[in-house]
Amino acid sequence: MLRSMFLASAAIIALGSSAALAADLPASVYKAPPAQMYAPNWTGLYVGAHVGAGFGTSDSNLSAGGGSPGSIALANGSGSGVIGGGQVGYNIQAGWLVYGIEGTFTGSGISGNAPCLVFITCSASANWYATVTGRVGGLLTDRTLAYVKGGAVWEDVDYGASVPGAFSVSSSATRLGYLIGAGVEYRLNNHWSGFSDYNYMDFGRDSVDFSLSRSGPVVTANIKDTAHVFKVGVNYKLW
Repeated sequence: MLRSMFLASAAIIALGSSAALAADLPASVYKAPPAQMYAPNWTGLYVGAHVGAGFGTSDSNLSAGGGSPGSIALANGSGSGVIGGGQVGYNIQAGWLVYGIEGTFTGSGISGNAPCLVFITCSASANWYATVTGRVGGLLTDRTLAYVKGGAVWEDVDYGASVPGAFSVSSSATRLGYLIGAGVEYRLNNHWSGFSDYNYMDFGRDSVDFSLSRSGPVVTANIKDTAHVFKVGVNYKLW
């Protein structure tokens, strides 16, 4: 019987020691898995829209004619207005490098006038611009892309010359030029992004004919157009 009491006492002491030891151990702490960093994929097809403002210049002159050298200056005017339109493009991402192609169509309210030949008012109004450009840039962060762009641009423009109460003539042209620009795009998630950029467009100097009447003589002006356009917009990546 003494032996049984001894074994029972030993068991009680062992249980007490285990409980005390367990009480001294630190409580287990649950650790959540590390958060996954968002790394957007820039490769894919996108569409979007933009708005902005532009500033244009138009420099014109007439050939002196009659075998005389040089030309007669007409006007050197400027104009401004709002613009807006849409774009579609495709990006390819290779590490930190992002490159692709983009096409845009932009309606334009850029217009202005200036005096020419003292008593005549000359005017120019851009109706729309269409562009096809290449883009290449680098990722400043996973979400932020800085880029440059360059390519071809088309301008549809109306020119006019008038003397109030006397006469007016007009002519329209679709001109081809070049575009260079730069911008920054920020990706909000894997589909939506916002951007802002600047474009310089130069259409060189072209000859534009003005007819004083249906059967009358044609006057040819040599006109050089340039434009500076600032845009903000959004893109949606389709896939």
